[in-house]
Amino acid sequence: MRCMVLGACLVLAWGSARANASDPPDKKDLSPAEQVKKLTEDFQKAQLDFQNAYREAKTPEERQKLIDEKMPKPSKTAAELLELAEKNPKDAGVVPEALIWVVTHGSGGGPDSAKSTDRALELLANHVDNPKVGDVCLSLIYNPTPGGEKLMRTIVEKGGNDEAKAKATFSLGQALKNTAGSIETIKDQPEMLKAYEQAYGKETVARMLERDPNALMKEAEKLFETAGEKFGAVKIYNRPLSEMVEGELFEIRNLAIGKTAPDIDGDDLDGNKFKLSEYRGKVVVIDFWGNW
Repeated sequence: MRCMVLGACLVLAWGSARANASDPPDKKDLSPAEQVKKLTEDFQKAQLDFQNAYREAKTPEERQKLIDEKMPKPSKTAAELLELAEKNPKDAGVVPEALIWVVTHGSGGGPDSAKSTDRALELLANHVDNPKVGDVCLSLIYNPTPGGEKLMRTIVEKGGNDEAKAKATFSLGQALKNTAGSIETIKDQPEMLKAYEQAYGKETVARMLERDPNALMKEAEKLFETAGEKFGAVKIYNRPLSEMVEGELFEIRNLAIGKTAPDIDGDDLDGNKFKLSEYRGKVVVIDFWGNW
């Protein structure tokens, strides 16, 4: 009888060990770097599952229900990654990866998201020599939070390599130009204020509205000039920075409201040659259209 009981206990223990061996590892059993990897992979899987379910939904009501109940929200993952970075500030395998994820997934997600993003940007300023941090700047051009601007300025001044500095210089120029545009939009369309506040928080928008859009545009122009002169050969999105800067400078210098319109020459409907400058001082309607 004792042998039978002992045997049964061994079988149960063996089965329990088998079950535990097949269970996913607990977070406490993973290194901080492994936790970062698991959190980001889990979020990516949840996104794919949601996208597949959304494609299979038959009605608008089913799709809306999926959005309301199943669409992954990055805020929880971002909070966990930010906590990991805070607890492991010197772990090079944790901090940049975790913080970059928070920044690239959290912008525009509301006041709480803006706070997490800003804190992540503040911490990233201590890792400007990491090559991946330069790429983060490209995702910050529509982010008016102070942390994004501070990070870009830090890389411009102290960055460890030309590629990162090039991306930061160009992105800072774009960010300042876009901020100036946002200020003008809110002034011209006050009803847009609430939408900006919901996206970035009231404090961030209030600080933004205290700035001078003309001064921002002038600084943006200087940054584009610097980017072209110092880093023109660096490629962003497979295009030389010199080409991208040329388009930005042309827009600032020629296409802003109040600027003299660039001259246009061509044939009118009767086949006669004309120049737009010939109509200066007169009311002119220009209709751009195409046929493909």
